[in-house]
Amino acid sequence: MADVCPGCGKPVADENFKFCPNCGLKLPDLSPIQKDQSVSALEQDTSQNTEPLIPGKATKKRSTLEWIILFCGGAILLVVVSAILSIAFLTPVSTEITQTSSANFQNVTTPSFTSAAATVVPTLYNDPYPDALPLNSAYHIENTLNNLRYSPELYPNQSYATKNDVSIQIKRVSLWDSYTIQTPVKYQTVGPSADKKFMIVILEVTNYAGNEIIISPYPSNFELKYDGSTYFPEEIDYPVQAASISYKSEGIGRNEKTGGALLYEVPSSLMLNRSYIQLKYSDDNEKNPVWRLK
Repeated sequence: MADVCPGCGKPVADENFKFCPNCGLKLPDLSPIQKDQSVSALEQDTSQNTEPLIPGKATKKRSTLEWIILFCGGAILLVVVSAILSIAFLTPVSTEITQTSSANFQNVTTPSFTSAAATVVPTLYNDPYPDALPLNSAYHIENTLNNLRYSPELYPNQSYATKNDVSIQIKRVSLWDSYTIQTPVKYQTVGPSADKKFMIVILEVTNYAGNEIIISPYPSNFELKYDGSTYFPEEIDYPVQAASISYKSEGIGRNEKTGGALLYEVPSSLMLNRSYIQLKYSDDNEKNPVWRLK
């Protein structure tokens, strides 16, 4: 009989027992030689197995199916762990992308809202002189001497009384940062000045009257109007280079003319399309002509 139960590994005290007193397994009959071989094999297996024998627990080898199941289970466990780690590491990136996308969406939509809110409707310009004369046009002043050009007493063949006629014409306008005057000794440059510019206005006065000399308007009679302010020309005794002689008031006879340059110091922000020249020759302001400078 066996000295050790092959089922539970418990020693069998009596070799005559046919059944294991511990687990009840039927014990095999062994010859003395087989018994020695069985004991040697058992001792060899016991020395190779690092796991100590636990009383009451049978030691058995795993089958191929068990190894396959263990391998598949391990592979599944590895996949699950990898997925968990991937989610753990990728979640912040995904969140950042989501936040960035959200921020980009806000950046895309916000400018249109901001632009709409920041849009300023330009104020309509209220033209103070809607009937102003265009640049380079002439204005005629009749009866400037308050008498007749040809009196019927002196010219009996003249069937009608003709009035005196003086033409005032604003010919051209320029804006300069500086200007140069031509003195008898040397050239003298004025400017540029901070936040200032110089407006050069060229005008011409023609006497279409008859036999009387008239006095052309004074420079101060030509007022520059801009943005609710009035500017008067500077007094310049010498010609302005590349412009003309300085305009002066003087007497002119029939079919004679005079003219020259008027110079105004103005803000650098001045716009010609909102600038005007008004000739003040009458106490009735409605009779005083106005020219639009652009």
